[in-house]
Amino acid sequence: MKHTTAYYFLLGGAFVWCLLLFLPPLAVLFDASLFATQSYKIYSRICHQYDSHSLHLFGEKLAVCARCSTIYFGFFFGVLLSPLISKKFSWNSRWLLVALLPMLLDVVGSWLGVHDSTLVTRSITGSLFGVATGIILTPYFIEGCVELSTKYIHNKKTYYESQT
Repeated sequence: MKHTTAYYFLLGGAFVWCLLLFLPPLAVLFDASLFATQSYKIYSRICHQYDSHSLHLFGEKLAVCARCSTIYFGFFFGVLLSPLISKKFSWNSRWLLVALLPMLLDVVGSWLGVHDSTLVTRSITGSLFGVATGIILTPYFIEGCVELSTKYIHNKKTYYESQT
């Protein structure tokens, strides 16, 4: 697998995942309430989906809450930006902890009553984490795909060569 193939696979997957978040409210809009109900049920396994914590489209909440939504949207934009940014800076997985810190402070601060976690703070901290995650993990994903495909192709050749 080429680097560009792996990159476009990840970018396409992130894009489709983000589009899927709009399915439940669109299903309600087009009077497909059974489909919307089932979609929300599927997404309930990964998110609490509190109405008050969610972004809305046409008066209906997205498939996941605002923090989860903006993490996913941010990840997509991080993957999109990764080729431009990854070459200029040396990123490693420790930066994920730095990107996680604002979100962690928002959650803990809210639990402790220090401040109210709002749609704005959830969206900002989720976006920061998502973008950083996309930028940092994209090169690792690409290298992993290239390495796996190289090993697979090599083993496949070796197997067929030994059969002839």
